[in-house]
Amino acid sequence: GNNTPTPQGYGYDVSVDQGLLAAASYRANTPVAVRRRSGNDFLPETTLIPSGLAANEPLWAVAVDGAAERIAVGAPQHSVSLTRQGAVFVFHRQAGNWQQSQRLLSSTPNSEAQFGEELLIADDGSLLVGAHSETRAFRFEGAVHVYGMRSDEVLRDGFE
Repeated sequence: GNNTPTPQGYGYDVSVDQGLLAAASYRANTPVAVRRRSGNDFLPETTLIPSGLAANEPLWAVAVDGAAERIAVGAPQHSVSLTRQGAVFVFHRQAGNWQQSQRLLSSTPNSEAQFGEELLIADDGSLLVGAHSETRAFRFEGAVHVYGMRSDEVLRDGFE
């Protein structure tokens, strides 16, 4: 038999904040690996797979807010009503357990927008979501969506 492990592709995107680390893979059906710093090591804490994700949809992007114990996970090839419109799944740690708390979609969805391909959590807790192929005034113009991470309010949507 072949004992060669299937490559997982971890390290496609990595985010760390206050000792909390999340690593994404380019491979479909591969969970986000979450680790927590302990001394000189990052020890495994959990893995995250959003509910409603198809087996062929990879989780390419991660952003960590260590203070709020939140992790945003981007699935830019996620199809809801349109092909590869993309989504961002937010996980929150409560009572020691990680749970999916939100699924964010573009307010102006279109096919191939790849919403969630790039993520960043700013110092004020705002979540910035890149959608490099989103179509607005012209095809594949791209957009950045800004969400109030701690208030769950859309602060500014789709500026270029």
